[in-house]
Amino acid sequence: LRHPDLVRGLVLVSTTPGGAGSTPATERGRAALFLPADMEPQERARQALTLMTYEGFAAAHPEALDVAAANAARHPMSAESFKRQFRAIRAHDTTADLARLAVPSLVLHGERDDLIPLPNAERLAAGIPGAELRVYPATGHMPHLERPVQFLRDLRGFLEAQAS
Repeated sequence: LRHPDLVRGLVLVSTTPGGAGSTPATERGRAALFLPADMEPQERARQALTLMTYEGFAAAHPEALDVAAANAARHPMSAESFKRQFRAIRAHDTTADLARLAVPSLVLHGERDDLIPLPNAERLAAGIPGAELRVYPATGHMPHLERPVQFLRDLRGFLEAQAS
């Protein structure tokens, strides 16, 4: 929105335009956001990923939890970082500006996203002229992890179309 001359295409994943019209996170999604502040970073990452993905993903893919924990150990987020992130989320509202997006846009979203429920993606795609919405069934907030083959197929297809 700030530099349209630098953008040829736009891919938005598991996000929302924000604002008063947003559908709030479910109880499970809120639980992912409000894990105890004193929790060890690796455990916080494991629990957050478990809550942000579809039920059963963590049990089926324990290696994903190990990767999340290792990343958290290398790059732990401070309490202040979490506070800044929440303030940014609460203040985020691009609803009025979506119609100005004049580039091909693809919105990718999980059907069962508890953190940012699907109606947010539907509202986002509806607000961007010509945007295409792809919804991944039985998928939570992390379609790149939960449905990597379909996600990469859709992403590559879109990017290749923009490159030609």
